[in-house]
Amino acid sequence: MIETHVSTGADLSLQLEEAILLYRGSGSGGAKTYLEARRIVEGPNGPEYGAGRAVDAAFLARVLRQDPVRALSVVHRRLLASGEREAIWWSPAGPRTPFFSRTGPLAEHSLQTVAMPALVFHAQKRRLRVRALACRGVPGARAPLYHAPLWNVYTTGWLCMGSMPIPQGQPADCIEAWEAAFWDTAFTTAHHAHLSRHPFGYAAMLTDLRTLPRFPARWLVPAHERLESWLNR
Repeated sequence: MIETHVSTGADLSLQLEEAILLYRGSGSGGAKTYLEARRIVEGPNGPEYGAGRAVDAAFLARVLRQDPVRALSVVHRRLLASGEREAIWWSPAGPRTPFFSRTGPLAEHSLQTVAMPALVFHAQKRRLRVRALACRGVPGARAPLYHAPLWNVYTTGWLCMGSMPIPQGQPADCIEAWEAAFWDTAFTTAHHAHLSRHPFGYAAMLTDLRTLPRFPARWLVPAHERLESWLNR
């Protein structure tokens, strides 16, 4: 027997017709994901699942054509969690061009391409917090977090927003816009006394990062928390 409760927020008649089941597993060939569709049939004790069949692109296309207004959307591959007006995602390590004030102490480093570590972002309403990661792939729940080696970020991870523009829409739908706004805003103040473990300081770190292929994990400062606790704080 199947019991389903749906709140649509409107006067709408709904009928459960079909269910899509998702299966995940791993073996010698690596991780696999399968989708199965099952018609809902009337059983002796009420609605129940009927026989299953594999879901393919044609099936999904038919679903989208039947309800174009409420078409299914693809979850961004870097999205870790989302809720009402907030989202958490990760950004892989790679070259970045941070912008510093041309009248400040790091003017010579402004818009210089440097290696940066992977980052995890949390956009909540009109706020943003950020931590660094040492892992190279998708972070797991137990992944240790590090202080982002960047100005404008407090020890808590929250960003001093300043004049950073706030992207419109649900954060889960515009994570690239949040990242672009983050990197395009001037880094003006060091809100953290220990941004890195580079032996010769922050400016020397930026100089060295111009020629390094990756941000050395040994230069990251531990935040003494893991992703799971950060997600649920």
